[in-house]
Amino acid sequence: MITYTVYTGSNVHFIAQELPIDLREVGRRLGVVALITVGMAAVVAGTLPLVTDLPSLLAVVALGAAVWALLSVLGGVVSVKQVRRLLT
Repeated sequence: MITYTVYTGSNVHFIAQELPIDLREVGRRLGVVALITVGMAAVVAGTLPLVTDLPSLLAVVALGAAVWALLSVLGGVVSVKQVRRLLT
């Protein structure tokens, strides 16, 4: 884990030297993604005790996906217009 972290950090450092990267924007986006992840995980963890069979497991997975989709749209990570354009 430490080796991977150092390797990734080094890559980001060298890329940032070559390309203009707005670290504030990157940090903001990482924060939004982290909040979406925490929100989805909280819902799934809260409903996990309700899983008793395959249909209830699929329902919890579907609920997690729906929460992810909703939070992604509300957080500005996913554009409904772009998704619609890709699907049609």
